[in-house]
Amino acid sequence: MSDSILDENASAASVNDADIKEALDGLTALQSDGSQEVDVWTGTLSLIKSVQRSSLGSGKSYLTAGVFTESGMLLLTDHVNRRLVLVDQSYNFVDEFKLDGKPTDITQGNEPKEFFVALREDGILRCTFKDGQFSALGRLLSPTGAWGIRFLGNTRVVGTEKFISVVGPDGQDIRSMSKSGADTYLALLKEENMLYHKDSNTIVGRRMEGVEIFRYSTNSLVYPVGLGLDRDGNLYVCGRNSKNVHLVSKDGLRDRVILSKLVGISSPYAVVVNPHRQEIVVTSSQETVAFEVYRFSEYK
Repeated sequence: MSDSILDENASAASVNDADIKEALDGLTALQSDGSQEVDVWTGTLSLIKSVQRSSLGSGKSYLTAGVFTESGMLLLTDHVNRRLVLVDQSYNFVDEFKLDGKPTDITQGNEPKEFFVALREDGILRCTFKDGQFSALGRLLSPTGAWGIRFLGNTRVVGTEKFISVVGPDGQDIRSMSKSGADTYLALLKEENMLYHKDSNTIVGRRMEGVEIFRYSTNSLVYPVGLGLDRDGNLYVCGRNSKNVHLVSKDGLRDRVILSKLVGISSPYAVVVNPHRQEIVVTSSQETVAFEVYRFSEYK
């Protein structure tokens, strides 16, 4: 961008056509990094990166969930290899952290740089990730078969094959809600006390107190798995068998298929929304492509 435009002391007469063109070019370049505000209901998604599983430090990987750190790095759970995979802001492999159990989900805790990892039959691991160092701090009591995990204050919500369990800080159930279907991932909109989860082939939105607000199902969404939320509360859902990604409004009244198919993934599993840029990461069910990154842009 031209210095003449940025300098408050420059006179209006000094701004010529070349300055304006340079300023517009600079603005376009700034917007192309994915940080601009694009309406996700009218925008389009384009592939910006495809990551092969062979580049992640192991010939075989099964990335079931992920969470972005405050610095913009991404921690992914690798169920098959019993590890967390760390990638940088450009989605390049940085490191791995071995775990004593098979991770299925990961979420941020209440403390800075605190995370919790669901290990299915081995409880929930509390850990920290600070200055590139991973530390396991102990395990929490958990319902058997914990697959999805989210926190609201000291209350944790755990998804299992048969139940959504709300568990207090002492490990005791506050309430349980029956459901069906495996791979029970969760999304939690804390500001509005809303919980989202799957029930067989349906996505349920409910208050944390248990009251159902909506049920979302459509013939174009088959075997929903990964769930992700953007900062506006829009819900992103992977259809593992329908091979697509859906967008659902927080009240369940609006929806659209934002990816009718992926470029190199035929069976999407997890969707992780980048809180720093308008990008989503979609992982595969043990395919050659471990994950793909898509960026929103205005529809043209």
